[in-house]
Amino acid sequence: MTFRILAATLLLSLAPLGHAAITGIDLSSYRLTRTMSIGASMLPNGSESSAITYNSVARTLFVIDDEGVAISQFTTAGAFVNRMQLSGFGVAATGDPEGLTYIGNSQFVIAAERALTLYRVTFDPTTTPDRLALPSVVLAVPPVGNIGIEGVSFDPRDGSFVTVKEKTPIQINRNVVTFSVPGVSPGSAVVTSLFDPALLGPLDDLADVQVLSTVPGLSGTPAADQLLLLSQESRRLLHTTRSGQVLGSLDLTGIATSAEGVTIDENGVIYVTDETPNIYVFEPTVVPVPGAALLLLSGLGFLGLARRRR
Repeated sequence: MTFRILAATLLLSLAPLGHAAITGIDLSSYRLTRTMSIGASMLPNGSESSAITYNSVARTLFVIDDEGVAISQFTTAGAFVNRMQLSGFGVAATGDPEGLTYIGNSQFVIAAERALTLYRVTFDPTTTPDRLALPSVVLAVPPVGNIGIEGVSFDPRDGSFVTVKEKTPIQINRNVVTFSVPGVSPGSAVVTSLFDPALLGPLDDLADVQVLSTVPGLSGTPAADQLLLLSQESRRLLHTTRSGQVLGSLDLTGIATSAEGVTIDENGVIYVTDETPNIYVFEPTVVPVPGAALLLLSGLGFLGLARRRR
């Protein structure tokens, strides 16, 4: 009886350790495990989703729609939680939200494609923020039409942002920004190219970017300085360095034909959203077992052997 109780205790103690061991990303090990339809919870009903981000504090997903109507919150199981409606993002020339990233303290940054502008907003479902009243920063001289900023990702290590421009030309940039104080001071940005997109090979576009420094298990490793890059038209998710070396890729053919956004949680689970709108969940097929877990398993085996010899 004592052995069975100890065995159960040891096995239960292993449960939360599997994902915590993540020390790198290998896209070749990832498989689609779930598809979550969120259209019924979007405003207007069935609206296209444009971007997705993970809130590591709430451990939930946030999606912004293509019309700029609202930011909606979902659990990682796809259940609707709540939403915050937006004002002023529906005008294509100045709104057109295509990127969304969580920056901490219930704050998010929205990337407006055509205006090449980032807007900082605090998520509060009881409010309806007006775009014109939000802290903002222009990253380049608009207009560029419907081929501007498609994705943005916040790097918590230094407060910078990585953005991608869709096409003509494709760009992957690092942005060090100061947001405006509405009515007081303008914003400013220092924008530098990370690498020549030609290094990625043939790509028709880029739809989003996710820095990997948001994954705690990667902190202090080379992987923390790497990126996930999503191409809608080429139907691929790329894993790259910040110098343009492709480390791996995930083929989305037959899964998502209109992928718009990508994010990752602390366990290394990858979430892709598309225009339908769905959220596709990708998980590695093999989860490394932490050293502590191996010790527990070894101890369990030893106890079992000793019990048989008695």
